[in-house]
Amino acid sequence: MCLSLKQSVGIIGGKPNHAHWFIGTFEDELIYLDPHTTQPVVDIGSTNTTGDESYHCCHASRMKLNHLDPSVALGFFCLTEDEFDDLCKAFRQNMVSKTPMFEIHKLRPKHWPPEAYMAAGGTSKPVYVNVDFCDTEDEFELLG
Repeated sequence: MCLSLKQSVGIIGGKPNHAHWFIGTFEDELIYLDPHTTQPVVDIGSTNTTGDESYHCCHASRMKLNHLDPSVALGFFCLTEDEFDDLCKAFRQNMVSKTPMFEIHKLRPKHWPPEAYMAAGGTSKPVYVNVDFCDTEDEFELLG
């Protein structure tokens, strides 16, 4: 279902120690690209823009759905708020009825831990982060 939504950019996952990028389905199989495929180097400074073939795998592969490890990440892209609202509507209509894969909430559920706790990595002891600052350290931008 997720792959059929227009906002879907695919699913990352696969088998233990070997992830794939799933982009579609065919009967009881998932169609995937292997992001680990070695590609020729591209000179991005070159003015030669004849093709982008080195950015793509030469062929797609297939895997039986029942061979998929359940630890996956779903990817969606919404350019506008209307597209996001359309995606949430599709979730509600198609995916959150009987056995939901995920939930949709307008507000943060009260039973969830505080946001600062989650930002700290969900350690066993809550660590509250001052979210009113911005700082730069080395090459990383720390945003609160």
